[in-house]
Amino acid sequence: MKFSKPNYLKLLNSLKKKKYKFILAYNWKKYSKEKNYIILRHDIDFDTSYALEMAKLENKNKIKSTYFFLMRDDYYDLFSNKTYRDLKHIKKLGHEIGIHINPKSFKKFKNMSNAIDLSIKYFERFYGFKIRSISYHQPSVYNFTNIEFKALFSSYEKKIMNTYKYFSDSTMKFREKEFSECLASEKNIQLLIHPLWWIVNDSNIKGKLKILFKKKKLDLLKTFKKYDKIIKIKNNYK
Repeated sequence: MKFSKPNYLKLLNSLKKKKYKFILAYNWKKYSKEKNYIILRHDIDFDTSYALEMAKLENKNKIKSTYFFLMRDDYYDLFSNKTYRDLKHIKKLGHEIGIHINPKSFKKFKNMSNAIDLSIKYFERFYGFKIRSISYHQPSVYNFTNIEFKALFSSYEKKIMNTYKYFSDSTMKFREKEFSECLASEKNIQLLIHPLWWIVNDSNIKGKLKILFKKKKLDLLKTFKKYDKIIKIKNNYK
C-alpha cells in the first residue's frame, strides 16, 4: 500500500462501504458488544500541523477520530501558541483529544504515575477540557505496566484489545490482508494511524522524515528571524 492522502481517503471509504461506524475512543465500552464499530486514533509523535491537516480531511468526510498528543516531547511543545491553535482547531472539528504518554519522559520521577497525573491535570486546566483517553508511546519498546492511571480509554488495555481488533501503520507497515479479512468478519476495530506517513508526500520513511526535518528547520528559522527583527540585527542562517 502506498501511504498518501488519496489512499488514506480510499481506506476511510472502504470502511464506510463496509458499514463501519466511527466512534471516539472514550466510547469504546458502549459498543464493545456490537459489530462494525471502529476506533480511529492518531498518535502525534512529531508535528501537530500534519495532525490538523488530517483532522480537516476527516471532518470533510464526516468522520470523527481521537488524537493523542505527547507530553514532555522533544519534537513539539504542547503549550506553545502554534500547538495550542492546532489542538483547539482539531477539538473544534469534533474530534477527541487524548494524551500520548512516553514512559521514558517520566522515568526520572520516583513516582511516575503521580508525575503523569499532575501533568495531565495541568493540561486540562491549560486547555479547558477533561482528558478521557490515553495511549502509550512505543509499547513494544518501553514498559508501561507499572504505570497506574485511570482513564475511560487506555489504548493497550487487555479488555479493549480483546474487543477491538488492533491494527497499526507503525513504521509504514500495514497488515492489509488481515485487515481485509477483519472487515469481512465485521469485527470491531481499533485502527492506529500516524498522520505523518499519509500527509507527507513521499514514498518511503526516509523521504518523509527528510521532509519533516526540512519543515522543522524552516519553522526554527522563522523563529530566529523574528528575534533578529526585534533586536535589529541581520544573520545569514544556513
